[in-house]
Amino acid sequence: MTALSAAMWIPWIAKDAKIYERNGLDVEIVLLRGSGQSSQALLGGSLFAAPVALPQVMLADLNGADLGQCRPHHSGGEQQIAGKAGDQEA
Repeated sequence: MTALSAAMWIPWIAKDAKIYERNGLDVEIVLLRGSGQSSQALLGGSLFAAPVALPQVMLADLNGADLGQCRPHHSGGEQQIAGKAGDQEA
């Protein structure tokens, strides 16, 4: 997570409600300071996915990185998740 805001509460609530655990996931939520730090952690292999601003993804890719970004299809909200493009499965 890159911020402690209402838009980012869902993962924390899910962790407290043990939703991840009930679905067989061992999730550790980490608070990072912004898209720059998040994209570095993604590229370094420390994170599987994180919210990263589109300009940061574009900047990383222009400098030779291989970040991909997806935007969940739903009305309301601008939540976007980034990950290393090679980690995506068909």
